[in-house]
Amino acid sequence: MSKSSKKEVDLTELLSTCVDACRRGCEVIRNVRHKSLEDDGGGPSPGQRVQYKVAGDARSALTEADGASQRVIVDCLTVAWPAEIDAGLIRVVGEEDDEGSTDLDIEKCDTGTSDDTGESSEGGASGYYERYRSPRPDVEPIRRDIFGPVPGAVATEDDEVIIFIDPMDGTREFVEGRIHNVQCLIGITVNGLPVGGAVGIMLVHERQIEVLYGLVSHTGDSCRSVLSGSEVFDAINPLAVPRDDVPDASRQDDGE
Repeated sequence: MSKSSKKEVDLTELLSTCVDACRRGCEVIRNVRHKSLEDDGGGPSPGQRVQYKVAGDARSALTEADGASQRVIVDCLTVAWPAEIDAGLIRVVGEEDDEGSTDLDIEKCDTGTSDDTGESSEGGASGYYERYRSPRPDVEPIRRDIFGPVPGAVATEDDEVIIFIDPMDGTREFVEGRIHNVQCLIGITVNGLPVGGAVGIMLVHERQIEVLYGLVSHTGDSCRSVLSGSEVFDAINPLAVPRDDVPDASRQDDGE
């Protein structure tokens, strides 16, 4: 097979889909946080139902938000890259997968509270979009065009492309109410080297979700940045505890 006929993955398009999937996962976390503070039923609220990956270790907390956010992110990437994932050109690894599995198995993304969310693992991720008020990819397609083309930012079928997902970095902080420290992380590696990623900031701005991104090029022993910045999206779900000291990203340039 000649080089020109090899299947390829445009890394700028891949990064674009990761940024979009990240902001949809962020909506899930905002929704769970909001519902947790609205719940006045006397029992533990959805966002506070906690499992521990390591018994007795508060740092290993796992909540409904982790599982539901990952389920939405994985589904978005599966919708965006079905042929490439089926062909093995792209693999997806979620932090909440059982036993650290690197298999793309969306059914492993549930937490132990999935029965409490009213969703069956047999129903796929479709019900999660409505339940957590996150945009459905069949209604609002996953964006592949956030960035323009970057020469050389391409992986071929000879490369190993893996997307790593940490749907909610800072679960312990989320549970304890230190929500400014919570992030959604998606990373891209090619042949074991980190080349790009997205960081979702969902509980800082009152009406917006900010996703920081970056893409680098590796040449020999050197590494250079080819894309970096942030995208700001209007949030669908309200911030759980609006505060006067929480700025909108759009006002940051004014020094507020």
